[in-house]
Amino acid sequence: MRIHVLQHAAFEGPASIATAFAHNPAVTFTFTHLYQGEVLPSSTSDMSLILIMGGPMSVHDEVLYPWLKAEKQWLAQAVNDGCRIVGLCLGAQLIAEVLGGAVTKHTQKEIGWFPVVRMTDESPWTQLLPPSLLAFHWHGETCSLPPDAQPLLRSEACANQAFIWKNQVLALQCHLEMTADSIAALCHHCSDDLVADTWVQQPESMQVSHEQLAVASSLMVGLIHYMLPRPC
Repeated sequence: MRIHVLQHAAFEGPASIATAFAHNPAVTFTFTHLYQGEVLPSSTSDMSLILIMGGPMSVHDEVLYPWLKAEKQWLAQAVNDGCRIVGLCLGAQLIAEVLGGAVTKHTQKEIGWFPVVRMTDESPWTQLLPPSLLAFHWHGETCSLPPDAQPLLRSEACANQAFIWKNQVLALQCHLEMTADSIAALCHHCSDDLVADTWVQQPESMQVSHEQLAVASSLMVGLIHYMLPRPC
């Protein structure tokens, strides 16, 4: 099975997802590094899953990053082709816009480790998602729920933390894929975001135990497994 990754910044890769599947010979990763000007694949026919990563830009920054327009068109075609898609943070906002949602500036930044809670008791998500979880966040924008989407998670600062669309597309505003190294990279490359605010932690407050990182990673990998075609 092939997971194709759309990457928007060198410091926001698949992190713990890639680590978890590194020794699974049944799963391979391929990449389009959009920030390097790489061209999107002409076909999605051999992709088991499309994974859209985060990034420091906005979905509206098409003038600064012209490849955003091409990426949205490509994703719209992938949705129409029935591809399974998982979007993280910026990736969630991109797929939300493609599906008819609106991406807007949030009333506040949400950066650091804050709880998210499950919004549904419907199967299979009741089994896949715990009632609550400490998740990592780094965003200043938010998205509305697209038509036909089911909300899955919320936080106190952000009402729409995750949604599922027709069991084909999973969008996560929060980051469950983070490692200690990827958090440190965000703190370095996006330090301008770390303003004093209610829902903005400073780097020293973002350090959590290996066990806590493993909990979020395990959930992320479980969701990827669920979204992959059977068997996985």
